[in-house]
Amino acid sequence: WQAAQKAATLDEISALPAHSGVVDVGAHIGDFGVPLAVALKHRGRCDLKVYCIDPSAEKCRFIAKVAELNHVSQMVTVINTGLGSEDDARYSKHVPPGDNSGAAQWRPAAAGARFTRLDVLHEVGAVGEVGFIWIDVEFMEMNLLCGALQVLRKFRPTLVLEFSRATRRNLHGVVTHCRPATVRDLRLELDSVLCRVDLYTAARFFDDFRIRFVPSRLSGYL
Repeated sequence: WQAAQKAATLDEISALPAHSGVVDVGAHIGDFGVPLAVALKHRGRCDLKVYCIDPSAEKCRFIAKVAELNHVSQMVTVINTGLGSEDDARYSKHVPPGDNSGAAQWRPAAAGARFTRLDVLHEVGAVGEVGFIWIDVEFMEMNLLCGALQVLRKFRPTLVLEFSRATRRNLHGVVTHCRPATVRDLRLELDSVLCRVDLYTAARFFDDFRIRFVPSRLSGYL
């Protein structure tokens, strides 16, 4: 299913308007963003920008190096920050049992990695036009979206996200147990934020979820 999902995602992103951007939030080691840039280059879409955003400085250095080795540095912008609902917040990383750094959860802390809002990155020019957002933020979806309302309202990008329903947290607020989510679960969790943007649709997208906002010309009529 992953190959089919990536192919469908590539087709959708390839159809974005000229000079649009793809935001890869929770970019990890660039395993989505860098191959995407390579594929877009082969399709003649070098005008599109891929923003790989991650709070780990080590991972960001790795992404930049891999982009350079694949000759797509001009298409890939690496931004070393986490994304949440506050400006200049600090978070510490909690890696779950099994040492899977890709599943790390971030919790507020007095000292730690810097987090900001996607809206701030757009306001200062670090992120330009946004047509598509790929989200893998381990139970911080609500925080991310709350900090991206201006971008969502302005560009109405397609969102694709991993999303599980948390069932138990420890004393630090870290999710220790979860279950596969349904579309209803997603809407219950995120509806209060997404409805502040506009009407939207949510559906399964292979093993993940895809969210689309209604076109601005239809706003208020559906």
